[in-house]
Amino acid sequence: MRYAGAKAPQRTLPMMNDPNLVSRRQVLEGAAALLPLAAGRGAISRLLQPDPVLELGAREAVERIKTGDLRAERYAEQLIAQYHAHRELNAINFISEPRVLEAARAVDQARTKGAKLPALAGLPVAIKDQILAAGYPSTGGNGALKGHIPKRNAAVVETLVRAGAIPFCMAACPDMTVLDGLMHQVFSHSESFGAVRNPYDPSRGPGGSSGGNGALLAARIVPAALGEDTNGSIRLPSSFSGVAGLRPSTFTLENALRGTDRKRYSDDGLMLPPASRLDTIGPMARTVADLAFLDAIITGEQAPAVDPRSIRIAIPSAVYWDGDSVDVGVAKVMQEAFAKLREAGCQLVEIDFNGEVRAIVGTLDNQTPVTVIAAAGLNARPYFSTDGMATWLAENAPDVTLEQMYRGRPRSSGLLTGSKLPPVEEQIRIVTEGARRYAEIFRSHGGRRDRFSHGTHSRDSTPSRRTEGALRGDDRAQGQAAPGGQGHPGEPVRGAADGRRGARPSRRSDPGTSSWDGARRATRQRQRAARHRNRDREDPRADSGAALLVDAAPNPPPPLLVDRSGRRRRISAGRCRRR
Repeated sequence: MRYAGAKAPQRTLPMMNDPNLVSRRQVLEGAAALLPLAAGRGAISRLLQPDPVLELGAREAVERIKTGDLRAERYAEQLIAQYHAHRELNAINFISEPRVLEAARAVDQARTKGAKLPALAGLPVAIKDQILAAGYPSTGGNGALKGHIPKRNAAVVETLVRAGAIPFCMAACPDMTVLDGLMHQVFSHSESFGAVRNPYDPSRGPGGSSGGNGALLAARIVPAALGEDTNGSIRLPSSFSGVAGLRPSTFTLENALRGTDRKRYSDDGLMLPPASRLDTIGPMARTVADLAFLDAIITGEQAPAVDPRSIRIAIPSAVYWDGDSVDVGVAKVMQEAFAKLREAGCQLVEIDFNGEVRAIVGTLDNQTPVTVIAAAGLNARPYFSTDGMATWLAENAPDVTLEQMYRGRPRSSGLLTGSKLPPVEEQIRIVTEGARRYAEIFRSHGGRRDRFSHGTHSRDSTPSRRTEGALRGDDRAQGQAAPGGQGHPGEPVRGAADGRRGARPSRRSDPGTSSWDGARRATRQRQRAARHRNRDREDPRADSGAALLVDAAPNPPPPLLVDRSGRRRRISAGRCRRR
């Protein structure tokens, strides 16, 4: 996609045919790792051999600073020089160079004195101009808020600063105070600050809405950044700019059904409050290894070692790649990446992305009921309301009025308002059914039932009781075996509706196994679960790990966690609320 006034994109990437342009693929594969540099709005006209220091990732930079091999101040100076060489990218809304250099100098002085340096000592981090950073103008992309200078950091920023990171700049983003169309956010265009440009082709955008971060990382101006993601605002610029981004879990269904606000990363300090269930801060870097490094600092959880042979990855089937919406050059690169994953031992599972996934969750401009309810229903906090914005301005920017912020632009969007929501009971049913269908996609393609769903042994076999257990993927009642299929077919599984721990499916399951064998196996499973129940309740690792499986019954039992070892542990509802 190009900005207005530029030549419309062709079916194939222009960079593949224009000798004056260099494709991102060619750049990344080049032995010298040359970085295309923008020269105004036209084609890339020059290439520069970058300084090896600019190529350092976040972890590498910190290690060299700690050992004294690289002075933090010198590193900051080189990054600032790189920024000045590429100011035409328009990727920064605000930077205080003296402040950055002073903070870096303090790191060097501490090392000289023999002090123990923290985990991120001297690491410059770009912060999306939607996340509070103490002493820096935080505008959310709206020029009316240029005078808004918070006195505190957002919770995630504070964590990084305490670990030694240096806020480098406020990265450009579109106006996050108003939605006057999706495209202005995809392109990271702000009426107040202008358009952000892609270092690989300045006639194109770096994606959005965390597009300033994407451009800064791709241009080697910073090694790490903090973005924000609601519907792709970290993932899109990461893809468009050839970098890496992580959207941390928001536990949307759990929060909707339980009335909680649990998120992997705190949204405290995210402009403009209140954050929606889908909003989350997340890290961006040039490699996935650096994302894991930053995530470990933010959460306190180390990423586990993973055997590629144990990984199953869902990918769109061939029909998707043959569609008109997919560029053939992008499809070629993706297929090459898939081949490398297969060679590493990963199992790639093809799914009908449009027919299976989008049929449940819809798209940004054609949302399904389950998506609307999960995001805005079931007592969700009001989002982008005029009253809420006025209250925030009165507390944080009293000199700014709503009229100055909006300047006649729409204050909301049909994407946020939606239609009138049905009664709560019907909302629960819709969300529950949508989650059941989503889990069924995984099971139907060979997924392990004990990792992503759990059954129920209901004391009430009425149809309504079965419906209430749908989120658990429950198609069994009174111990009835599920239909045979891939994974672990025909297995009676003791579930959570009666408060018992779900049983681990047996690998020896067989659709033809007798009910007597199934009963004996279920008894052994219940006994084994009872022996471990108390120990698992107190296990400190219960909150660390992957999927939270939610029971959608009116009075649901505590949620069931699956940790990284594959074990299932139940935690109390009180612990969920405290999180």
